[in-house]
Amino acid sequence: MPYQLSELGHVDQGKVVEISLNYAASIKVMDTTNYYSFKKGGKYKYIGEYVDKSPYQITIPYPARWYVVLELDGLAAKVASSVKILPSSALK
Repeated sequence: MPYQLSELGHVDQGKVVEISLNYAASIKVMDTTNYYSFKKGGKYKYIGEYVDKSPYQITIPYPARWYVVLELDGLAAKVASSVKILPSSALK
């Protein structure tokens, strides 16, 4: 399935990742180990869900290098997205 990737780099616990989309997509936020397993078609864990309302916020559970994967359900040419890292006080 086609996807878009945003590498967030190291993000501290409690920070908020805010993802804005112009179309619905499945959002999967993963650490390095899980992202590489995802890439190889293995088992992986993620934070997120299918999202049809924007913006969507996720709190980072532990400090690590993080990746945001947007699975596009066949809309690869149509989905525009932005990803921001915000302080924990920004959680809505």
